[in-house]
Amino acid sequence: MSWPGKLPTPTVQGDSATYPEVFPGVDLVMRATTTGFTHVLVIKTAQAAANPAVRTVELIVGAGVELSELADGSVRAMAGGQVVARSRPAVMWDSSPLTLWPEGSDVMTGSGPVGEAVVVAGAAQSTPEGPGDGARVGDVQTRVAGAGGLELIPDPSMLDGEDVSFPLFVDPSWSVIAAKWAYANSINSNWDLGGKTWVGMNPYDGTLYRSFFEFDMTTIKGKYVQSASVEATLYHSWSCSPTWVHLYRTSNITVASGARMSWSTRPLPSATWLDSAEGNANKSGGCGANQPDMVMQFSRAELTNDVRQAAENNWSLYTVGLCACNPQGQFETAQDRWKKFYTNKTKLVVTYTSKPTVTARATVPSTACVSGGGRPYINTATPQLRAQITDPEGAQVRAKFEWWVTGGSLIAGTTVGPGASGSWLAGGIGFMAGDVGASGDIYRGWHLLLAGAGQ
Repeated sequence: MSWPGKLPTPTVQGDSATYPEVFPGVDLVMRATTTGFTHVLVIKTAQAAANPAVRTVELIVGAGVELSELADGSVRAMAGGQVVARSRPAVMWDSSPLTLWPEGSDVMTGSGPVGEAVVVAGAAQSTPEGPGDGARVGDVQTRVAGAGGLELIPDPSMLDGEDVSFPLFVDPSWSVIAAKWAYANSINSNWDLGGKTWVGMNPYDGTLYRSFFEFDMTTIKGKYVQSASVEATLYHSWSCSPTWVHLYRTSNITVASGARMSWSTRPLPSATWLDSAEGNANKSGGCGANQPDMVMQFSRAELTNDVRQAAENNWSLYTVGLCACNPQGQFETAQDRWKKFYTNKTKLVVTYTSKPTVTARATVPSTACVSGGGRPYINTATPQLRAQITDPEGAQVRAKFEWWVTGGSLIAGTTVGPGASGSWLAGGIGFMAGDVGASGDIYRGWHLLLAGAGQ
């Protein structure tokens, strides 16, 4: 799902990115959740609510995705015959505070003293994450518009209502279909894991468990991955203090989600170690009190580099495994490493950007861009190399111009930028005397490396 126009630079805080003034007086807040994402329109004033663009908000879906409206008001997204995402029925809410009338008031019947309503201190206030305790809530109509669009039509009675409090929030939330997961155990026996996924040695019978999670890479194929992390929420641990669990990239899951794979499907020795983390969340009462759930994060550079390579190689799936064993295959039988994780709270978090493209290139003095035979000659030892670079998402771009011996080594290079998407970037390169042949000919070639501002 994407915005139909160019978005301004966002302000990022925690799991949210705020794009200011996508319409006059309207912000767009994108938030990552454990099961998908939300994009909430924050309508800050009555004047903003009167904008026709707010009355019918148009969104665009990716190529190959088909939308269908369901009877309950939700929308389903399908690609390649598979359900890839689903929205709950869209809603909106205002910022009305929770109020109470003075004791003895009966505003419904008109009897008794009325007085002024009192705002309840400490009551939850409306935010992009959800309505407050006193918020007025309304429905948002969703309508599939052609092959690649979705229209959101907020409740006019709330946009125009005199009794609503701004800002208003319009929320069509999307949930990505849960990542596939599976388990393996050392006795190759099916087992009811009680809605959790297990890692380590089961204290009940000594059986060893490993868990696997598979993520869809479709949306980041061919993108440049700036960072990647895996977050797994720990429900229970045998130990009252932190113990290790290790993350590996493994082969893909070969069974239905939640089913058991053969024990031979093991993280070692063919798997790639990505990161290790410590955690504890004992729920047995043996630690004095039940310990809270803990989000364990894996975010080493090895993981980012591996996901980046997967995106560049256009992988469709990316699968990781959790094991109590370290890269040397040790400690899997250590009882204090026994853990249970939620099956629906493990996520791959990726920050990425589209790769920019060279729209045009030129030299000063002007020559044709030729590789192989028939390369042009130039009559200066200080040419200027120029390129027009465009970022698909409108981000700033940089360029690195390099001068090479044809079929040989790098001579020199210069980096310029950042500049606006679509702008011309120029780099001047001078030659040393030894670069010029006896006849004055220069036997050299140049090429261009480019990147978005975040790459």
